Amino acid sequence: MNILISRFGRKRLKVTIKGLLTVLALLGAFFIDIGRAHAVVGVADDVLGQDIVFPIICEGHHDPSGGNPIFGSLNTLWAIADHAPFTDEVCLLGDSACTPQGGGVGVVHDSVTVFDSTSAHRLDTGECWTKNDIISNNCQSLISSMSTQDQEAMEVTIGGRTYFAGYVLYSQDETCVNGFQNRFAAWVYLNDIVKGFAAGFNGISLENGAGPQLEETCKGGSCSGDVVAVEASTVFPRYFLLNGDPDSFNWWIFLLGSNLSNRALSCVFCDEEEHCFSGGIGIPFELNIINVASIIPSALFPPLTFPKAGFASCDIGETGVSSLFGWSYQRAVPVSSPARISVVHPIHRE
Repeated sequence: MNILISRFGRKRLKVTIKGLLTVLALLGAFFIDIGRAHAVVGVADDVLGQDIVFPIICEGHHDPSGGNPIFGSLNTLWAIADHAPFTDEVCLLGDSACTPQGGGVGVVHDSVTVFDSTSAHRLDTGECWTKNDIISNNCQSLISSMSTQDQEAMEVTIGGRTYFAGYVLYSQDETCVNGFQNRFAAWVYLNDIVKGFAAGFNGISLENGAGPQLEETCKGGSCSGDVVAVEASTVFPRYFLLNGDPDSFNWWIFLLGSNLSNRALSCVFCDEEEHCFSGGIGIPFELNIINVASIIPSALFPPLTFPKAGFASCDIGETGVSSLFGWSYQRAVPVSSPARISVVHPIHRE
């Protein structure tokens, strides 16, 4: 077979090769040595982290008489694994950083702090890992460890139901070797097993530690300051509401590094047929859980029209710098099937 390349084709081929070389040069900036990809501080990437943070939500309310909290079926569970980056890490019993519940040598201890949605401290506790250990816990357990007053402060109302909601921060405070390491991987589950729902996402890894506004700490890099935020100017959340069933809902969950009373999202909501209408949403707290059914413009979907599906492009009105993380949690109860569907998508950012 003869392959003929015109002058235009040769020119286009040269441009293509030049573009390819440019791409390879750019890739070289991200790959310091062959076969090894390096994490970037200030980017929401799924790598091992020194500190871990994530939102927690469990259905229920406090007992006004001071008894145990009354829980519903939705709970947040998580598992955090220790995987020290130094495979030759050797800790003897005399070096133990803490006392593991199951015995052995404690290689790392974390302070565990629970905050309500407005970032007020509501519980302080701790965890201890042996080498390559994994620790699990859940929202209901932490809420049960709080005073009645703190339980009440954790309460929020979403779609007419009461939940305990906030976020938890795991911070390294002692190790059996000198210095802290990016050694933790975390997995988070939003489980409502009684109703047939389960979905998950990764806990946020804060490389080199957490700053005061959930920023990552710079070490040995070219950061202009000591900490750098995982920022966003625009977010693109997905929405999907299958029907009007009380358990067919969609939440947007935003975890930010600060409270700001006048902070809001200026959004354009689009359906799947390229129709778009604008709307605004306040996100004044560190943790904001938005019931999407209540904020979709009525001009886009009449109240009883389903499914409601599409996405939004939302600009963030905020001065200053703080981190922002977001998830879209979607649940659906099909009318003609016993199936229960739930998913969590990280929200795209720009």
